[in-house]
Amino acid sequence: MENMYGEEEDIHYRMRKKGFAHMVYNPRLHYIHLTKEREPNLAYEIKLLDVAIAQSRKKGCTERRIIKNRLENNTILLLREKLLVWKGKKDKRQLHLLQEFRKEIKQRLKRYNKP
Repeated sequence: MENMYGEEEDIHYRMRKKGFAHMVYNPRLHYIHLTKEREPNLAYEIKLLDVAIAQSRKKGCTERRIIKNRLENNTILLLREKLLVWKGKKDKRQLHLLQEFRKEIKQRLKRYNKP
């Protein structure tokens, strides 16, 4: 069985393309989404970035735009995580992951900033 990444966004996009303009959240529908036990993992974050790029291509967005968006998002997450560590509410594992992921994002963005 192959893992799926970004499936919710893909399903939503496909439904809208087929004319389902109005979708409603149903709180009685449940599925297991194993995220709480997941340890910080750089490879997983990079995979999610690749999925976001692939999904966005379908919608006509450029890779550069998506990568810049992820960099902005990473900045906010880093600030939040630093605050939580400073307040003693979290350890530094997630903070280190976000810092490493930021390096990856910046490396990818450099490819698009070259003349």
